[in-house]
Amino acid sequence: MAPENPTTLIVVDLRLENGELIGEGERITSLSDPRVPTSWYSGALPAGYRPVCNGVVHVKEEGIESSGISGARPPRVGDQYSWREGKPRPGSLMLAIVLPKGWGISHPDPMPREAKNFENRIAINWEFSTDGSDIEFYWSLRGLTREVDDEIERVNSVIRGARGRGSEPEFDVALSYASEDRSYVEQVAAALKAHGVRVFYDRDDDETARAWGVKLDDYLTEVYQKRARYTIIFISASYAKKR
Repeated sequence: MAPENPTTLIVVDLRLENGELIGEGERITSLSDPRVPTSWYSGALPAGYRPVCNGVVHVKEEGIESSGISGARPPRVGDQYSWREGKPRPGSLMLAIVLPKGWGISHPDPMPREAKNFENRIAINWEFSTDGSDIEFYWSLRGLTREVDDEIERVNSVIRGARGRGSEPEFDVALSYASEDRSYVEQVAAALKAHGVRVFYDRDDDETARAWGVKLDDYLTEVYQKRARYTIIFISASYAKKR
């Protein structure tokens, strides 16, 4: 579940203008108590609280210090955006963002805590323990190809899966292949799935998301050694040349 009562709360509502990501919001700390009373789950406004960014998060109305975030432009490197928080108050930091309408999240680093539907847009939050050192968050945007609630369910399933898996293999088979052979392997994956076989195929949307924020070699090693009962290797001249 998402955190409550962080030491520092940052909430940003994002929009796209001419391909540039721009955000408005608030940075909130407590004046006396070390933590900010925060509600991420409440749909209605709790007594004694006020909305932040139109209510994606609610905070206790008294005893807090707020500074506005206006026209923030998360820097972009390639297809990744970042949010850097310099020297936050030691304790815990919660970052909540509302994605532009029609967009989802891809390859966040670190892994978020939870996604939810906010006014038919996807809202994401992270929590970090911090000793006061700089913290950076990274993510990419992906255009939605499904309903918002379906995408949120998928993202939260990936987040839960990343927190720990049981000892029972998640897949019956994992497919290991060279990218040059993808068109053939994709047909095999589809045929196996049609027969009820649980297949790891790295081009599936869920598996692409599960690789967020991790080294690919480490991720695939975990799949082949722990998450799959068997691995099928598609040996070819291209495969033999791969590292």
